This record gives sequence, C-alpha cells and structure tokens, in this order.
Amino acid sequence: MKRITQLEKRIQELKIKNRLKVVGIGNAIVDCLVRVSEDLLDELGLHKGAMTLISNEEVFELENIIKDLKVARASGGSVANTLATLGIFGVHSQFLGKVGDDEFGNFFIRDLAQYRVDFIGKIQINSKTGRSYVFITPDGQRSMATFLGVSKEVGLGELSSLNLANLGMVLVEGYLFDSPSFKASVIDLAKKIKDSDALFILSTSDIFVVKRHIDIFKELFSKNLVDVLFANNEEVFSLTGVNDIDKSVTLLKEQLDHIIVTCGENGCLLYVAEENLEVPTQAIEIPEDTTGAGDSFMGSFLAGLIQGLSPTKAAQLANKVAGYVISQIGARPSAQIKKLLEEFQ
Repeated sequence: MKRITQLEKRIQELKIKNRLKVVGIGNAIVDCLVRVSEDLLDELGLHKGAMTLISNEEVFELENIIKDLKVARASGGSVANTLATLGIFGVHSQFLGKVGDDEFGNFFIRDLAQYRVDFIGKIQINSKTGRSYVFITPDGQRSMATFLGVSKEVGLGELSSLNLANLGMVLVEGYLFDSPSFKASVIDLAKKIKDSDALFILSTSDIFVVKRHIDIFKELFSKNLVDVLFANNEEVFSLTGVNDIDKSVTLLKEQLDHIIVTCGENGCLLYVAEENLEVPTQAIEIPEDTTGAGDSFMGSFLAGLIQGLSPTKAAQLANKVAGYVISQIGARPSAQIKKLLEEFQ
C-alpha cells in the first residue's frame, strides 16, 4: 500500500475543501535577456550568477552601455515565473504585485494572462515598472542587474486585500525582502496564512538575499510560519552557517516540516516531513541559460502535487522541466512541457 506523506495529506485536505487556489506575491519584473562576454560582465561590475540591485540612475547608465546589443524581453520575476509554469500544467493562479503605468507594466500583465495568471495587484500612476537585465555568458550562467521600480512598494495596503479564506497556497519569493514595506509586513501576513490553514510556501531566491535578510528568515522559521521552503544547497548553507547539507537540513528541520533543496546537475533533495529522499536528474552538458530554472522547478513540483503526484514523482517532473529550461534562452518553459506530466501519472 502506498504511503502518503504529510505534505500529500495537506494537499488532499485542501482539495476536499475546494481550496486549491494559488496566489503568488512577488516583484513584477520584465526580464531583458542579453548575451554578453565575460569581459563585458566584468566591466558592468556584476556578481556572476547572482542578482544585483541597481538604482534608477544606474539602470539608465546600464541601458546606455548595452544600447547596441540585442535584447529579448519577457515578463519575469521569480514568483511570476513559477505561476507561469503552474499555468502550463493547467493550474489557474493569481499574482499580487505592483507595476507602473508604462509599456513595461502593460507588457507584464498581458504576458502573464497567457499563462492563466490573473493580475490582482496595483497599477501605480506615474511610476516605473521593475525590470531585470539578465546577462548570459557563454557558459550559460545568468547574472542579473535588477531595477525594482514600483514593485518594491508592495506592503500592507496590497496584502490586506487578499481573501485568505479561499486560498490553498500562498507563494512568496525571498527577493521581496529587499522591499522594506514588505519585509515589515511579512510576519503578520504569515501568521494570517497559518490561521487560515493555507500553505505558506517560501523561496529563498538567491544566496545574497539570504545574507542580506537572514534575520527575517530566522524569525519566520523560529515561529514555525513556513510550511514549505525551496532553496538551493548554497542557500541552505547560508541559512545555517554549516557547510554540510545533512547537518544544515537537520538544523532547519527543527523548525520546518518540508524542505526542497535543488542541487543543480545533481537533481534535488526532498525533506518532506518524515521522508528524506534524493532525486537525481540527467545533467545538461552545456546549459544555454540557467535563468528561471529554480522558478520552473518550484512551479512544476507544486503542479505535480496538485495533480496528484507523490513528492518523489513531482520532483522527477520538476527536475526534467528545469532541464528543459536551462537548454533554452529565457526563464520560462514552453507549453510542450505539459505532456511530461503524463510520464509520471
């Protein structure tokens, strides 16, 4: 007889109550994808493989430097990418964030709608939509220079509009902790989510986010407010200060029931309540672009659970989708991945 994990039970309970509605809260960002050399990346002064926040003045200077390069545009943002992946697998969702009344904001809303994602945030008059310049070096690594624009102003006003009574999952990206207004509101939000019996699902997003905001991560964990944590192995080490995955997760499991750790070409590790599982993947020899791999992994894993897969099969699906994403340019998988679900059902 198949053993049902605690995470599967929570999903099943939400299904029975007709409460599998998903909302993602994140930075509304338009991704601008640019192929660059290692030398140009050095000239731009960016941390390779990480996200660097830039000001309004800096984004103007950067756009001037790259004005002669080819730039491909796509709506982005970590949680938005995750919701788009859910949409490809047939899961309708909503996005809460802020955009400006400009061409980037209009583009962001229109693009999300193609993925069954409704924008329930705010269009701020006389404000600029956030955008992230994603610089792709020949080895496929992506380094981001992100101008948050009005997206960083998500706070109590927007969060109070959420009707938690009908929600099953609330997804939050760690990048939002760079917004002082959101960071000041997230503990109260997490408490309300817990009281509503919805799942609070958190992504660490980036190792530098963890380092900048270790205080808020630790507070959320110590108060047992996070139901599912998604992080890569380096981010896990940064959360605990211990450079050993087993010891790090043992420490985190004192305060977290469900931890999903992505390990790049080595697949992922599942620490789902009572089970510890290693789920390997097929390594991609030379990745085209690693942008959004973690976001698509998260979306595919959650879609798998919602569609009735076990955590192990959901992780196998997520590994495969992440492999597809890094084999192309851009942060989101194509609609063709939908057929992969059939392999695991």
